[in-house]
Amino acid sequence: MHKISSKWLHELFNRKLEKRKNSIGNHAGRLFIVFMVIMFLLTILSRIADSLTIPKVQVDKVMQKSLDFNIKGSGTIGGEANNFAKVLTGIRVVNVYVKQGDVVKKGDSLFQYDSNGLKDQLDTIKHEIEQMKADIEKSKLNEQVQNYQNDSSQDDTAASTVETAKREIADTAQEIENQKAQISNDKKNECENAKKEYERAKTKLESLKNNDASSGEIQEQQFAVEDAKQTYEKAKDVYAKIVNQTYDFSNDLKDLTTQLKSSEQALADAQNALSKLEEQKDKQKKIESLNNQMTNLDNKVAQSKIVDKQEEADEIQQLIDANGIVTASEAGTVLECNLESGLVTTGVEKLSFAGNKSYFKGVISRDDAKKIVVGDKIELEEDQEGNSSSVIIESIGNPSKSRENAEGMEQQSDQESEEMTQLSGKITDGNYKVGSNVNFSIDKKSKVYVQTVPIQALHMEGNENYFVLVTEKKETILGKELFVQKIEVTVLDKDYKTAAIQSSLTSDNQIIVNSSKNISAGDRIRIINNDKKTD
Repeated sequence: MHKISSKWLHELFNRKLEKRKNSIGNHAGRLFIVFMVIMFLLTILSRIADSLTIPKVQVDKVMQKSLDFNIKGSGTIGGEANNFAKVLTGIRVVNVYVKQGDVVKKGDSLFQYDSNGLKDQLDTIKHEIEQMKADIEKSKLNEQVQNYQNDSSQDDTAASTVETAKREIADTAQEIENQKAQISNDKKNECENAKKEYERAKTKLESLKNNDASSGEIQEQQFAVEDAKQTYEKAKDVYAKIVNQTYDFSNDLKDLTTQLKSSEQALADAQNALSKLEEQKDKQKKIESLNNQMTNLDNKVAQSKIVDKQEEADEIQQLIDANGIVTASEAGTVLECNLESGLVTTGVEKLSFAGNKSYFKGVISRDDAKKIVVGDKIELEEDQEGNSSSVIIESIGNPSKSRENAEGMEQQSDQESEEMTQLSGKITDGNYKVGSNVNFSIDKKSKVYVQTVPIQALHMEGNENYFVLVTEKKETILGKELFVQKIEVTVLDKDYKTAAIQSSLTSDNQIIVNSSKNISAGDRIRIINNDKKTD
């Protein structure tokens, strides 16, 4: 019984102990769940606070593209004084029908000359034409007379002298040859005679010896033989030289040789004189040719003047037929008129008007001027009839001196300053009033730049020191987070929405283009692009 009671008490105790353990475990589980709920709520609150305090940014990439420039400015419409009414000199003006600023149509009356003055001037011009024609004919006759005189004055004396000298040389040379032949023959005879004398002397000597002549006679004949032998040897030697053509005839032909040299010198002198005469003739021919060319040119100039005078006469005749009234050759606006009724023209009077072709002058900044070139198109605002027009740029810089005579607008050279540049071009359409102001724009695309960023991504500090802000990932205790990094750049050019730069940026860099708060290098950020959040 006692054992049963102890066992039951033991089991009861174990049940209570087990029940207590279960109660403590359930309580701990409930506390853990409460803790996790609290941590989850705190995390949400932390995230909410983080989203409210960390700046949100939008990013973009560096891109390769060109810039789009829209250059605006204003300018003035000018009339180009490309039409001038010809004003004759020395004729009285009886009526003037227009003034500066008047718009005229083709054929409208501009002013009127005195008809009698026109007739007097026509007579004067006709007389001048006849005088110029006579001068041309006179010039042609003078040229013919000069050519005849030059042809008739040809002198053949030098040529005749040359021929005479040649004949004298030939005659003297022939005489020398004749003398040589005679001398040769004489020397031959002398040699033969000397030989004969030598043979006779030897024969006589033998005869004396054979007839027992005295020793004195024999000795005397021996001397005669020896003399004959020497004479023969000398004559034979001379004749041998003649046969061998080594004999010197100079002493024998001294007079003829002197005469030959004199004739040769005379020939040289005559030939030199003839050569100089030929040179003189060549020079004379060249001079004649040049004179003829100048005469022909003078005649051509005179002929051209005759044509001009005839055209002037025809114009005056047309004016006489039109009762002296000058009309507009085409429609336009009168730019300048300083004619007056009763005025006798002096040549300084002018009546000019702009035709349908007008031109535009405007100014832009020098920086903008660097972006355009001659040939670019300018778009003008609508004219008074609602039509727009375009202008092709013809010049950039200082105004053209050739348009100083153009009226209808002020010269804009005073507007040219260190900051501004003038540009101009012809207007091909539209109906713009000369002298009116008009706004314009120029659309221009730059070259392609390797690096461009949105203009809002560009920041500046100091004296044009530019930089951009990019994202940078860093490892923190909370994991990888984004921070702001500053990178300096060099601005090459920019338009209203894009900047061309040079920098160390790569295509992987995320460039900050917008931020919910002011940020600087080192700030923690969050990217929001296209309504998507990125930690």
